[in-house]
Amino acid sequence: MKQMGPRAAGRARTAHCKSRRRATIAFGIALGVGLSGGPAWALPEGTPQLGLTQGLDSNTTVRVRVVDADETIQVCSSDDGVQDANVAAGENGRIDQVPGAPNPVDPERFGAEIVAYAPSANECAGFADCDLAVPELCYVQPYGVTIETFRERNGREPAGSERARCGRVLSVTPGGVGHCTAATDDPLYHAIDAGEPGVWSFDFAGEPETRTPSGTSTRFFQIEVLRPDNTPVDGGRVSALFWQLNAHDFDYSTSADFYAVAPVGDGARVFVIDFEALRGFRYIVVANDDGLADHPDQSWCEFGDPDGDGLCPEQGDGDRQIFYSQYVIHLNYPDPPPDPPSEPRIAEFTFEDEAGTPSISPDGDGVQDAGVFRFVPNLRGVWRLIVDTDGDGAFDPTRDFARRGRVGNAGEAIEVPFDGLDPDGAPYPDGDYPVYLELSVGETHFPMADIEDNTAGFLMWEQPGPDPGERIPLPMYWDDTAVVLDLDAQPAGYRITGWPDGSSVPPAAHERRAWSQPGFPADDRPIVFDTWVPGARATADGFGCRRCDGPRQALTIGPDESGDRDMDGLPDDVEDANGNGVVDEGETDPDDPDTDDDGIGDGDERNAENPTDPLRADTDGDGLPDSSEDRNGNGRVDDGETDPTNPDSDGDGLLDGAEDADGDGVVDPNESDPLDDDTDGDGILDGQDANPTVPDMDAAPMDTADAAPDPPGDAGVDGAGDPRLDVTVGGQDAADDTMLNSGDEGCDCAADDGGSPWPLTLLLVFGILRRTQRRQHP
Repeated sequence: MKQMGPRAAGRARTAHCKSRRRATIAFGIALGVGLSGGPAWALPEGTPQLGLTQGLDSNTTVRVRVVDADETIQVCSSDDGVQDANVAAGENGRIDQVPGAPNPVDPERFGAEIVAYAPSANECAGFADCDLAVPELCYVQPYGVTIETFRERNGREPAGSERARCGRVLSVTPGGVGHCTAATDDPLYHAIDAGEPGVWSFDFAGEPETRTPSGTSTRFFQIEVLRPDNTPVDGGRVSALFWQLNAHDFDYSTSADFYAVAPVGDGARVFVIDFEALRGFRYIVVANDDGLADHPDQSWCEFGDPDGDGLCPEQGDGDRQIFYSQYVIHLNYPDPPPDPPSEPRIAEFTFEDEAGTPSISPDGDGVQDAGVFRFVPNLRGVWRLIVDTDGDGAFDPTRDFARRGRVGNAGEAIEVPFDGLDPDGAPYPDGDYPVYLELSVGETHFPMADIEDNTAGFLMWEQPGPDPGERIPLPMYWDDTAVVLDLDAQPAGYRITGWPDGSSVPPAAHERRAWSQPGFPADDRPIVFDTWVPGARATADGFGCRRCDGPRQALTIGPDESGDRDMDGLPDDVEDANGNGVVDEGETDPDDPDTDDDGIGDGDERNAENPTDPLRADTDGDGLPDSSEDRNGNGRVDDGETDPTNPDSDGDGLLDGAEDADGDGVVDPNESDPLDDDTDGDGILDGQDANPTVPDMDAAPMDTADAAPDPPGDAGVDGAGDPRLDVTVGGQDAADDTMLNSGDEGCDCAADDGGSPWPLTLLLVFGILRRTQRRQHP
């Protein structure tokens, strides 16, 4: 192993884009903070940025970015089995109870106080899968225990985000290689020749806390990356998916900065959370786009739910709230810097109800009771839609109708129903209600659990480059309405929400986000306070609708606007579907209650149990108007009525209009019955009977065996608009033009034995008739 001291600083950065990773973290411990801040841009990285009065919890996996395969990683820690000396004079600098006394690490980690995982580290099921000559062992991340210990403790194999990988073992002994403390001027680092670019991971063993029984922590650690010429990079290489810290004492505070990298399209935004004397004990810095998983955009109790007075349960009473790590968090501005972020856009923002108007009438009559907002975002992010239902002129999700969600797939439409009903199920009063829609990309939440004292407050910034002087102050948002009702217990100037405009920023007063945990220290009722910044936002400039003549800023709740000028039962917007005021092809006339003049109103036809076509007087093309078939106009096929949607109601091969030639619905002399397939009862279907009304005329049926077939296409609905079928038998037109044409299905059906071909011909013709009907009327 090489032993090196710090080198003079230099810079080498190339563009890159961070990929998004998630891990769910359920917090079952009291979390707090106690740090003292370091410089925003310093070398090396680790405890100098976090603060000397806090330790790194052993659950935290530290990440180190390697850009060049010839770079070297140098690492050291204080996990030497001995309690550390004070980091400042007096009680305010004591981090161990008896400095210099023994304080051994977990026996399993003895001699492996630091474990390093290469970017390409092998997955493993045991030591045999690793290179023992390096030496490497099989450890489970993020816990830093061997695979054997993990199985023994949990009775199962690693799953989900747990990974068993081969880790390089590095020892820490007092004053030896790999050991450093806050008092070490020139540490003897462990040096690792990277050999490959990518992200290395480091697990630190941690020593037991000695001032309080509060788990384990590494009191001090330090990492620096050397270029191929052995000069150190400027920082920005050390990060974690979350930072879990132990401040040793409630009185110790932090003024550290953390840099969250939020991916946006092909680039990313970097947001800084800038603490100022934040006090707690054990705490986690985590960044995501939701805050709490079950209560996005809200502060909530860490355990269970608040009561009606906003009082949270005591620690451990009730289910724990869950929030997850999503964005990588650096200790300095990331190196290499991320690519520029993409810009958000919202397209096709519309509101659609059945009338195509910018209005609804939630009166329960089934007409225009509700509608749907629809829009298309161009990037993944968080969307919010708010309707100013309290009419105060502000879009406040704590009081108005509000919906939010994540964009799953950019470019896909998102739909948001709106029924015009308040939380109690009553319609909002008639009136115009402004609508707001935003797409926030790179939105970053910092949910802070069990922070007892944040009275000094923190700020958030966007930093577009390595220079802290380029920081842009950002308005912060929060919603503490569920958990903080006792305003007297809060610091001066405290606001219960950051809505609707966010905290103030320069050139106005730079407002800090501050709170004090109610009742502490006498009453420990931990709260997760969520605070976020929106990143880049796109807002919609009004919404459209099918009958809107331009963008609308407000949705109307009031009387039905669908309209029915001709009172035919079809709303005007249904008849004029494209809303252009012209009766286009396929549209009924909103000024004519019976567009096809068949004696049945347009609405009665379309809305019937057996609907007919309001654009065709004879829907089934059988020669009878719809009104002649549905004589009582009730939209059903009653006894004694033919079916206006079936050209051959009795299936005998004759069209209804051919059988009831005068269309009066009565079987007159010389007319066959369209509801009886064998009118004369002689056993021959009317469609095959030369004289279907006179049984004694059927003894000598027409011989069609040798007749030539009709030309193709002779049968069917006339292309010129004649709905009747040109019907022939055996290629010769019948005098009454009533039998279906066999088309080009004709054949010479004479039997070889000289018998009559008629039965075969009848079967052939009947089969063709039935097939033709099925083809025309599925």
